[in-house]
Amino acid sequence: MRPHLSEMRRKGANVAIVGNGLPAMAKGFVERLKLAGEARVLTDPKRQSYRLAGFRRGGDYHQPGFFGARLA
Repeated sequence: MRPHLSEMRRKGANVAIVGNGLPAMAKGFVERLKLAGEARVLTDPKRQSYRLAGFRRGGDYHQPGFFGARLA
């Protein structure tokens, strides 16, 4: 997804990344991937949002083309 963030923002998307780690881990993730200002990074250690979205661990959102399919 990282290569597509700037393009998504140019097209008006507000991007949020939800991880299942702790808040301190999210901060390191933002710093390591240089996401400041590109995407909001949230944490959900209990994975409630994943279940509500119908995701599975390592599920459909990791499939090739999922993030870039509708950017054209």
